[in-house]
Amino acid sequence: NTANRIAYVTTICLCLGSCLHLALISVERFVAMKYPFRYESVVTKSRLTVAVAGSWLIIMVYSVLLAKIVPGVKVIPGQTQILAIVCLLTISYCHVSVYFVCRRHEVKIKSEQVSQEAKAKFLAERKAWKTTSFIIGCALICYSPGLLRAVAFYLFSDYTIRRIISRSIHITMSSYVVNSLCNPIIYCWKSREMREALKQLLRNQRS
Repeated sequence: NTANRIAYVTTICLCLGSCLHLALISVERFVAMKYPFRYESVVTKSRLTVAVAGSWLIIMVYSVLLAKIVPGVKVIPGQTQILAIVCLLTISYCHVSVYFVCRRHEVKIKSEQVSQEAKAKFLAERKAWKTTSFIIGCALICYSPGLLRAVAFYLFSDYTIRRIISRSIHITMSSYVVNSLCNPIIYCWKSREMREALKQLLRNQRS
């Protein structure tokens, strides 16, 4: 019915929006760790604004196509999975590259004399990268049932199996939504500032 269709389109588009933003965050962390001296000139406020606005524009256009608002225009089968896989490949490449950069920097810090300022900056960037890695890892776990469901749907042509796969959509939609619950938990766990702000908020609510 209409309500289920709206819920489906909204969930899919918001999840794709999350994937695009996670890909942007991964690219930003990649530039910060691999090109620290060029970071401020490459990652500017205007470029970040354009990138985020472009992501939301893509999602809005895609939601119109997915909802079949425009007559005669439809989404290509598997396009949702293609967009998700492109984001996944971008995220994977950036994080694997950053991992090796971190390893090289750690070896350099141990073997050479580096300034305390450079060491502190590297440790701060590494901590931010680790927090991002937890968030992205959690997102991939939550999104994997949907990707597996899509792959299984295209692999199996048997009507009974496809019917079972189609009925599992509520499970995959629920796993997508769980990701939104995990993010604030991870931030509070990894960020002392977030924990202190949450404690202050709870104290204010009690008083």
